[in-house]
Amino acid sequence: MHTVIIDPGRLLTVTVDLQSVHMTAFRLRVRLPGGEWKTFARGTQEDDLRPHAVGPLPGGSTLDYRFLYTSDKKSTFRALITVRQDGEICPGGIIPIAGDENDSGLEGQIALEQP
Repeated sequence: MHTVIIDPGRLLTVTVDLQSVHMTAFRLRVRLPGGEWKTFARGTQEDDLRPHAVGPLPGGSTLDYRFLYTSDKKSTFRALITVRQDGEICPGGIIPIAGDENDSGLEGQIALEQP
């Protein structure tokens, strides 16, 4: 699991940059410590690079991402998730995502921790 260092008193923005030729749908969710998963963003390749706001969140929260994709070309799926606070990239806040050409989706989690 990837870890991003956050200031728990500040809003987060999460940006998805789809970097391959795939038709893509994505979902972003958040879970506070001991809480339930809540979706805060959904999108497609037409929505990439739009910032999605969430928070403020306490340390120990978790982000969850899921990408579903397809392409008629044999190519690796690539995306970049960026986590910012007040416009600044958080420490550990650049998360590259890559998937095999034979996969149809990827999912993973990002731990949010206090310094």
